[in-house]
Amino acid sequence: MLSLILQSPAGAEPRRHVYILWVDATTLSDWSKPSLSNFAQLFAGASLALLSTRTENESLDPATLRANAAVTFGAGSRSGADPVTDKPLPFAGVRPGILGDALTQAGHRTLIIGDADGADGRDRSTRLALSTSRGVVPPEFAISVRDASFPQGLVSSPELIARTISSARPSYDVILIDPGDTERVERSNETTHRDKDLARAMHHVDAVLGVVTRLLEPSDSLIVVSATNSVSRQRRGIRLGVVAIQGPGYSAGLLRSGTTRRSGVISVIDLAPTIAAMYDLSLNGVQGRIASSISAGEAAAKLTRFEREILDSWLFRRGLTRGLLVEGMFAAALGLMVLRPKTKPTPNRRRLRRLVREAALTLLITATATPLSLYVLGAFHPSSLLVAASEAFALALATALLLRATVGTTRSLATLLVLSAGVPLIDIIVGDPLGVRSPLGAQIVVGARFFGAGGDVLGIVVGAELAAVALLASPHPTRRRGMRTAVMASLFVVTTWVLSAPSLGSKFGAVFTAVPAFAVITIFLAGGRPTKRSVIWVGLATLSVALIVVAADALRSHQQQSHIAPAFGNPGSLHAVVLRKLLADWRLATHTLWLPAIAVFAGSVALAYRWRSGAATSALGSPSTLPGALTATVIAGLAALAFNDTGVVTATPIALYGAAVTLAVFISADSSLTTSSEQGSDRSSARA
Repeated sequence: MLSLILQSPAGAEPRRHVYILWVDATTLSDWSKPSLSNFAQLFAGASLALLSTRTENESLDPATLRANAAVTFGAGSRSGADPVTDKPLPFAGVRPGILGDALTQAGHRTLIIGDADGADGRDRSTRLALSTSRGVVPPEFAISVRDASFPQGLVSSPELIARTISSARPSYDVILIDPGDTERVERSNETTHRDKDLARAMHHVDAVLGVVTRLLEPSDSLIVVSATNSVSRQRRGIRLGVVAIQGPGYSAGLLRSGTTRRSGVISVIDLAPTIAAMYDLSLNGVQGRIASSISAGEAAAKLTRFEREILDSWLFRRGLTRGLLVEGMFAAALGLMVLRPKTKPTPNRRRLRRLVREAALTLLITATATPLSLYVLGAFHPSSLLVAASEAFALALATALLLRATVGTTRSLATLLVLSAGVPLIDIIVGDPLGVRSPLGAQIVVGARFFGAGGDVLGIVVGAELAAVALLASPHPTRRRGMRTAVMASLFVVTTWVLSAPSLGSKFGAVFTAVPAFAVITIFLAGGRPTKRSVIWVGLATLSVALIVVAADALRSHQQQSHIAPAFGNPGSLHAVVLRKLLADWRLATHTLWLPAIAVFAGSVALAYRWRSGAATSALGSPSTLPGALTATVIAGLAALAFNDTGVVTATPIALYGAAVTLAVFISADSSLTTSSEQGSDRSSARA
């Protein structure tokens, strides 16, 4: 049977081989063990990257994960498969087997060596990586042998694999080698000897890697890939594997692709176009981009540190963001306690209320500083959630106390809001080195966003700018109104472009969130009020900016495009994306604290206005820009909910900033709790 499979076709021996070594459910740490000498040699000469393993059919079943990865690999687009039938599942805009089609049509022969068979059944799903769109699978040769001491009762034979590769080399161009041992360990229910079994499996893989490395000719390429995660990592939301490519054009360093625009990170969908490019073939209709090599010394060590940083940020994210929400809601509640209408207090109660007032103002300023504190937190490399929470809160509190002591309440808020908007924007322009390591931006881990502005960042920037305008534009609202309005409008334009431009933030939802809100606040700054006619113009402006963003992306090459233009070029795919985002938003809204927090922030503003309707004028002068800013804030929040995936995450910081500024301004204006000198200090701070 083997001789029939490996029979040489008519014609010359292939001039270039591509070997794909498939290593399931392993990590960079697993590959870096000192005992794996061939992996150490690979690290010294190959281009490395973390691999986003996200597919369209996420699961906690190892067999399903493996089938999903294989069909996504061969489709060059996120897809999925049925592990029982080994057939791809239908997804809009995805053509499974596109890599197999291109190789077959160009006359390149493919072969599968290996399997992951076990006591629980056959597993040959890696053939989906090289099968054609018609379901024609490559010839395959199973190489497992019986071994009762290994999970699933079968184990690979490096010696048999070596002989098979040597025999197949003259006849086949692309050879996928699947030892299957790491997958058997993953499927096993045995946990007592898991580390020992995985070490044995990796030694087998290392031996196979040594065989392939010795067979490599100068024109050959080698791809070692872990395209699936262990169930434990998958359960925590981690979608990161690892890949190494060695051969012409790929030397020691890091991999980079247009999908991620980040050195050291590519996606599993990038591997099909990369393999096709090795044979000077192009794939049309794929989401992936060709991976290139970027020279870098000590690539493995750098990648290990980077992976640890983004994993920590992701794993700390839930606790830190929930802490932010609780802090913000507590600050809002404390602020309402201060503003609550009361009878004339006794001297003792007056002193207590002043203490509560000071605590409320400090906590409101601290809550305003916390999103920025979380954004830059990754630069401190916290080692645990407790350390991260302590550092973030301490930084926010210290900043709040220092600013309030030196420049007063209003200036403190204004300074923090300007920084909260400016730091992320500048960070995006320079490649977001802070954002990618931030608990608010580390979405690489889940394969959701590799660059630019996520939902958190969009909400922080837009919300901070709107709240800052309420404070900075209120003093002397008629002085140099035209110049002030022009300057603010220019800043709004720059902000919108940085957030939404395909080459920068690449956040399409930013158009529908920012443009209407910024347009409305600009109308207020110019001394007007929204009318039916102006609302129509705002809508037309929003649509125009959206079309400009899509056109700007469509005019770029496929390698440089973001996700925006391809989504609009495939209506079926766009529909699937929208549906997936709506479901994600619904889960967040109904099962987390985000939506209750928005309700608390919005409710606190409504109650504050009901109890202290004239406080804005008292604190900021007449007429105040605060009502216009709050109107724009409401528009931004509603648009964030409607036009962004995980819209509640985007709307929450917008609501937080609006509530913090409103409550702080009203509390500062409460004459029953402040001396005349305190009121004058805050007012002069605002006017300055």
